Amino acid sequence: MSNFRDSLMLKVSSLAEKLEESMFLIYDCHNKQMQDKLQELSEIMERISQIQTELRQVCHTVEAAYKDLCVQSEINLVTGMLSVSSVSLTAGETEARRVACSRSMAEPGI
Repeated sequence: MSNFRDSLMLKVSSLAEKLEESMFLIYDCHNKQMQDKLQELSEIMERISQIQTELRQVCHTVEAAYKDLCVQSEINLVTGMLSVSSVSLTAGETEARRVACSRSMAEPGI
């Protein structure tokens, strides 16, 4: 009976060691894969941050251009009204355009 127990203990110990080695190999493989994926994610997040910064700059540029167009439109309306040869707008039309332009400039930027 003692031989059987000793033999069984050796087999169980051997299987436990093999199982532990297999688990460490699998863990090591998954750990490397996770590190690679995390590095890739970090690079993607950095690129997204750069693109967001670029997009904000573009939005500010478009907003400034739009405001310039509204101001230019108002200047053109005033000079057009002063010009004798141009078709004059009614006071209501002029006010409507000024209000529309002012509203668009007052809208919050992106």
